[in-house]
Amino acid sequence: MGKEIVVADFSVKYKKYFSMEGLYKLLHEWLIEEGFTDSLGGEEYIEKLYLEKETPAGKEIWIWWETENIPFGSKYYKKKIEIKYHCLGLKSAETIYKGKKVEINSGEVEVMVTGTIETDYLNKIEKHPILGLFEKFLRERLLKKQLEAMERDFYRDLMRLQGTIKKYLGLKLWAQAADTIHPSTW
Repeated sequence: MGKEIVVADFSVKYKKYFSMEGLYKLLHEWLIEEGFTDSLGGEEYIEKLYLEKETPAGKEIWIWWETENIPFGSKYYKKKIEIKYHCLGLKSAETIYKGKKVEINSGEVEVMVTGTIETDYLNKIEKHPILGLFEKFLRERLLKKQLEAMERDFYRDLMRLQGTIKKYLGLKLWAQAADTIHPSTW
């Protein structure tokens, strides 16, 4: 098996009022628009785990998604995004939005995202009797610039995903948070 390179690993925590259904749909649509699918090439089997436990404090929910994207039909590289949701004390609530009563949730949600690039995901080079000896050389020398460019682009995509999650939940993005810590003097 090739090598897995972790490009980004982050989590976003939020505790207040939000729509779990809206967050779920937003991230699902973002993944589909960016070309991430399940291992079969569709979108039906992205969800690998769904656990729900009813407690007196509210629901506890675990959701685990695994998606992948093979850039330009590559036989060597594969980008993967793993998203885990963990909700605690999730309860139904209502609010007024644009003059209408809307169902939302109250509680705590944590969205954990890990983005990786897998090289030689088909194991064609590693299993080859001659090329297998040079797989590390191929990855670290010949394809180094291409792999670094792919890592940079994928990192940008993952930071856009983080920004999308934060914007939906009403959290400050990095630049906004930095501005409140160190306000500009001019």
